[in-house]
Amino acid sequence: MVDLSYTQTGGGDELIARKSPGQALQISDAYTGRISFSGDATFTISNIFKNDSRTFECLVSFTDFKDPWIHDFVEVIVVVKTTDHTENNKTS
Repeated sequence: MVDLSYTQTGGGDELIARKSPGQALQISDAYTGRISFSGDATFTISNIFKNDSRTFECLVSFTDFKDPWIHDFVEVIVVVKTTDHTENNKTS
């Protein structure tokens, strides 16, 4: 099983997506249409928004190995380009 989650402000993990062997990808409503899964444990988030800036955790759980899981973190920082309004205000 592979989970993608993040820690909410104030604590507690928010599960975004889960892929279990032989089952369809489960995705939370907030990320529907934005998450895809490929390979053995790759999640891709598309159409990133400014409020997607956070630390995500990917947890891979095993049932038949000595070490029952692997987890890793990635911090996503979304930078939004500001609009230069001076170009729109020029007159010829």
